[in-house]
This record gives sequence, structure tokens and C-alpha cells, in this order.
Amino acid sequence: MSRERRKKLFGWSAVMICFMLSIIELLIICRVVPYDIIMGGRLNSYEKAVGGAVFSILLQLFIAGMLLIVSGIVKITCLVKVSRIVLRVVRIYFVINIGMNLLGKTWFERIIASLIAVFEIVCITQILKKEEFDT
Repeated sequence: MSRERRKKLFGWSAVMICFMLSIIELLIICRVVPYDIIMGGRLNSYEKAVGGAVFSILLQLFIAGMLLIVSGIVKITCLVKVSRIVLRVVRIYFVINIGMNLLGKTWFERIIASLIAVFEIVCITQILKKEEFDT
């Protein structure tokens, strides 16, 4: 499989995870899913959970945009360099996020969210990985 094709595959995989997380957050806002499965299960009101869910949705959409640009799915060449930098920072955020998830009260945060963060780290690393002859 070519390098470009692999980048796009990892890009689409990571973007789908971002959208899946956004859907979960929307379900929390719509009161379909209990609000205590997010933010470590430490939020004591639905109103606080809505604020966290909205922020999470915006963050996931931003990350998805950066993933689409860096993986070459969307061609916006003037943003590639900035997007690569942003994804490096996001990768560090996901590493910290795993630690925070493991301190969460709910099984969803501890297990599911941690595994999702690991998957995102792998995808971002594969997308950012340069070929040996790249500069």
C-alpha cells in the first residue's frame, strides 16, 4: 500500500472517531445518554455537562479538519504546515488525556475513552510520519 493511501486510511479512521465522539456528545446534550459518562464522571449537573459536551464537539470538529488537511484528503496546501504543528500538540494532549481518563470515575472514561485516545495517537503518528526521503 502506498504511503499516500495509508495516510488517507489513517486520516479517515481518525476523522470517523472524531465524528463518533461528537455524536456521543450530541446524545448527551439531547439527554439520550447519561451526562455522567463524560468529564470523568465528576460533573454534578446536566448544565455543566452540556458546556463540556459543546466544547468537546467543537474541539473534535477542529481536530477532524486538521486530520483531513494533513492526511491529504482535503487539499489546502497553505494550512498543511500549521495543521501538522496542531496535530503534534493534539497528540500530546491525547497522551495526557489517557492519564486523566484512567483517573475517571466511570468505566466509559477509564476503558473506552482511553482506548479511543490510544487509537487516535496511533492514527496521528502514522499520518505525521514522514518517508525517509522527505525533508
